Amino acid sequence: LEDTVFFQDLTYELHKFSHLPILAAGDFNLPLDPYLDRSSSCRPAKIKSREVLQTLLRDLGLVDIWCIHHPADRQYTFYSSPHSTYSRIDYFFVSSTIVPLISSSCIHPIHISDHSAIQISIQLGPLPTPSSTWRLNTALLQNE
Repeated sequence: LEDTVFFQDLTYELHKFSHLPILAAGDFNLPLDPYLDRSSSCRPAKIKSREVLQTLLRDLGLVDIWCIHHPADRQYTFYSSPHSTYSRIDYFFVSSTIVPLISSSCIHPIHISDHSAIQISIQLGPLPTPSSTWRLNTALLQNE
């Protein structure tokens, strides 16, 4: 289903945060690469939403992290029963500046739903170690 309004609204909202690292994830309901992200060998239709999404990704410096981690793999996140086809339509799009923080990404098998779960692991660095046990300065309790 063609929904350019959704992608135009998403573009507007994400531009508000363009000064920050962005992680946008979910079911985008279209294969970003119509040849690699679909099991069907049929020629894909030209979809305006794909063009709007690709422009958004380019303008905000967002990348498909799964594709970066798995450049030669073909895996799918959605199965269409009526068409008997698989496609990858669920994504994690991240700012290119935070790519080094993402240690892994994976697509889990489809079990219960018609969609696969997708997962990334982010390394945020070491957690701060707690300082020594806090103690009350008893000098504060004395009357002066």
